[in-house]
Amino acid sequence: MTAIGRLGLLLGLAFAPLLHFGPRPWAQVLVGALVVLALLAAAVLTWRRAGLRLASAGMAVAGLAMALLMRILIRGPDPFAAPPSALIAFGLVLLLATAFLLAQSRTAPELWDQWRRHQRTVTLADVLCFRQIPRLPGAGPSSLPIRA
Repeated sequence: MTAIGRLGLLLGLAFAPLLHFGPRPWAQVLVGALVVLALLAAAVLTWRRAGLRLASAGMAVAGLAMALLMRILIRGPDPFAAPPSALIAFGLVLLLATAFLLAQSRTAPELWDQWRRHQRTVTLADVLCFRQIPRLPGAGPSSLPIRA
């Protein structure tokens, strides 16, 4: 299992009881805010270090999906009891985030391959310190042409 997978498992084991047994709506707000902030930080770091613009957009959109999910969970413990429009909006935003990541792998395959190779070498400690996002040579905002 990769370090990202272990982090997901760890967060799932930690947050599931909190979301189920924690005080409503504060537990949902706390968990949602932590995940949204982590996704936004990862989006900014991915843009600056790796120059993967679409992947950064996908992470930011995933943060929006998490905010929508937390809104659904705040309303009640059963997410499928939420209004269909909220579930559809969540699903569409999640699909958009996935589409951004798939598009990134097609538009810059050499950078994406470097990213994936780096992901295989990181540890859980690296992920917790945001070191899973590599500094790719020739990438990032400093490599963008300056227009006068």
